[in-house]
Amino acid sequence: MSESLNHAPPAWLPKTIGARTMAQAVDMAAAWRGDHPAVVDWARQVSYRDLAQSMRRSAAPFVRAGLKPGDRVAIWLHNSLEWVEASLGLQAAGGVLVPLNTRFKGAEAQYAINKSGARFLVFSDYGRPSIRLAAL
Repeated sequence: MSESLNHAPPAWLPKTIGARTMAQAVDMAAAWRGDHPAVVDWARQVSYRDLAQSMRRSAAPFVRAGLKPGDRVAIWLHNSLEWVEASLGLQAAGGVLVPLNTRFKGAEAQYAINKSGARFLVFSDYGRPSIRLAAL
């Protein structure tokens, strides 16, 4: 006959299976992989444990700005560690990610923001080293 399918999962299977949110997945990965690299962005490297801490810090500005569970948040950033942190932070705060193409011109981004119903926009003010959060 056939083998039983009720066997233990293989050791290589990610321990994040079963997470219901991105925040849970990051926390589970931090507990499982700890100091292993989670994100490598050029010369910067962040461990799973540090990423979980960064996610919590990144969630705070969204909560202070009045983000409610289910609110949409547009992110208009290039692929970077900051994009990852903003994305995880807004999701940990209960927001829904609306990624915007960085090649969009102003009118195109405005159309996507309006169509999506985003209440907040995360963007970079180029020439300055910080990320901006704007309530719409």
